[in-house]
Amino acid sequence: MAGATSKVAAIRDENIDDPAYEGLDPWLAKRIGPNLAKKLDPQNEIHPTVYEDRIICLEDGSEVKLLRAYVRKNFGLEFHEYLDKWNLPDNYPTAPPAYVENKRRLAKQSGLGVTRRAKRKKQQPRAVAADATA
Repeated sequence: MAGATSKVAAIRDENIDDPAYEGLDPWLAKRIGPNLAKKLDPQNEIHPTVYEDRIICLEDGSEVKLLRAYVRKNFGLEFHEYLDKWNLPDNYPTAPPAYVENKRRLAKQSGLGVTRRAKRKKQQPRAVAADATA
């Protein structure tokens, strides 16, 4: 999709005085429905859509683990287009914190990132066999 311009999420006719929108950014509240607003947590430090074990997709309200792959597969959006459309920060996570931590732990357990050469004992150089023809 080179050269494609991303569109900003359209303003909806929803009344943002509904209690479901309480605490949400007005820019976001005007662009989502009340059912999606009920799923969000305005008290979250990172973003209202990011939970410890899941991320809420703003396109359809689905709870996903890998947002980048989900929006590409289901909506044909590159992740930067999704960020632009929903006015999200550049450091917005693509996976929930618990998922990332679990993957990090599994990688460390399997030894990923550990140099094994440094831990090897230095071996004595092999003696070169003398030429048998004399």
